[in-house]
Order: sequence, then structure tokens, then C-alpha cells
Amino acid sequence: MNSLTGCSSLESAHQRAFEGYALNFDTLVDAPLQSKVEAIDARLRATFGMTTAQTAVEVLDLQRLRLSMIRPDRIEYAAIWSR
Repeated sequence: MNSLTGCSSLESAHQRAFEGYALNFDTLVDAPLQSKVEAIDARLRATFGMTTAQTAVEVLDLQRLRLSMIRPDRIEYAAIWSR
């Protein structure tokens, strides 16, 4: 009979890390992820002729709890109203 106790301990460790994660103004970005997201943003803006004022990106990797943000204070709002 195979035992999977190692898997459950990994899962519970991940669960504890996730439960203790706080996303706020003091949360640091993950430097390697940040540089990759910035490169993707620059490439897409160049491809589509967009300025930095036209984009905003936030990525939260829920598997590894890594954060990346580009212009996080930019606020977009969209709503659809119909009768």
C-alpha cells in the first residue's frame, strides 16, 4: 500500500503560506517575475503602438505567491447598463 503523507504535508505547507499571505501597499514584487512582465509589457506596447499611459498590469502567481505590478495605481472602470 502506497502512502501519500508527503503530498499532504506539502499541500498543507502551501495552504499555510497562502493563508498567511497579505497583499497590501507593503507587499514586495518578485524581481525575476517583475522583469519578465516588464519585458512583455514593453514588447506588446511596441507591437500595438501603445504608450505607458494606456497599460497597467498586475500579476499574482497563486502557486508560488509571486507578485508583479506595472502602474498599479492606474484605475480602470467599466460597467454595462441595460434595461
